[in-house]
Amino acid sequence: MKWVFIWLLLITLFSFWGTLLGQEQYFFLGDHLAGTKLLSATEVEGLRSQMIEGICRYFDQELKFSHKSREIHWHRNYSSSAEYLKSITPNRARFRKIIGVVDERKPVIELTLMETTVQKALVCIFLPNPDSDSC
Repeated sequence: MKWVFIWLLLITLFSFWGTLLGQEQYFFLGDHLAGTKLLSATEVEGLRSQMIEGICRYFDQELKFSHKSREIHWHRNYSSSAEYLKSITPNRARFRKIIGVVDERKPVIELTLMETTVQKALVCIFLPNPDSDSC
């Protein structure tokens, strides 16, 4: 297994460098590849606005058709309340996994006061202000 990995690594390295040398493109000739030029600030701004407009169009289109694709994943049973809740349980579990709520919460039985000889657990001391009317 070790030899197979070494051979695959060597083949990959040789094919990568052969491709670079065959195309006469070297990565380390400065700030950019040979045969290319850096973009000016106005070109970058133009591309940035095009990219943002394209992203907005894409998400608007996806949002417009999302209700159709949503029905593919949701198999609701409207015969009764219990059956409906039972039919959407897999979707709720999938949603919990997507947002990262997969660990069950353990009840808090007691709080632990962590104090050492160097650092006290006391966070704040309330000292009444003698000039005020409050305690």
